[in-house]
Amino acid sequence: RRAHQTLSKMRAVVGALLVACTAAAVRAPGGTASPASPEAHQHGRRMPKDSRVRAALMALYESTNQPVRPSDTHNRQPWARSNNWGSMEPTCTWEGVTCDGFDSLVKLDVHANRLVGTLPSDLAMLAKDDNSKFAVLDVRENDGLSGTIPYQLFTSGAESAAKDLEVLQLGATRISGTIPSVLGVGAPKLRQLGATRSELSGTVRASFSRLRDLQSLELSEIPISGTIGEALLNEWPDLVNFDMGRTKVSGTLAVHLNHLPSAEVFDI
Repeated sequence: RRAHQTLSKMRAVVGALLVACTAAAVRAPGGTASPASPEAHQHGRRMPKDSRVRAALMALYESTNQPVRPSDTHNRQPWARSNNWGSMEPTCTWEGVTCDGFDSLVKLDVHANRLVGTLPSDLAMLAKDDNSKFAVLDVRENDGLSGTIPYQLFTSGAESAAKDLEVLQLGATRISGTIPSVLGVGAPKLRQLGATRSELSGTVRASFSRLRDLQSLELSEIPISGTIGEALLNEWPDLVNFDMGRTKVSGTLAVHLNHLPSAEVFDI
């Protein structure tokens, strides 16, 4: 009996030591939480609340923090503003990130920030949180930003990552390719679309008619074509700014201006 009690005490001591060692292993020197512990959270079934957003933001950071010249891998041009990016601080504190009262990302503004590289498809994860209202994506004025718009952002239907997107600014970049054909379906709440002086091309598609909340459309100085007529303008009663100057867009717009009662700027 005495031997059994001794064995029980030894088991208790060993258990306590194991708990202490585990706690120490997931802490960095100085008693702070280790930044490299996503695996620990996974094994303990406790992923950080913003882990998906963090992964998407880090994918953007790594994808757009590239050398100005691909051959010059040692000469990276860092972002102009990157406070807290890549740290273990909450993503809501990262510069350019705005969150709502539920700590869900609603705005990502990295305009004029010396981005060099391409937009990753992982950006679609920004809206996968059930409470997410991802409303603003602003990457304009980054002339080192190239590639195409990730189509994963505009997956059709309720699962679209852009389902709550209200502002999409891509102007003054080298982003190319065509404007997504499902833009009106994937981003039905869009109010502002800007791509002036980008390298986007294509046509003004029928899906644009689904953008019934559109207030600003700036697509000047890009090789876009198509026809703007009465039927399309009827769908944009709140349009204030319409700029398609120096494009190949056509249409007898003058006779249809009465369909834009709110228009203040109109250039084609």
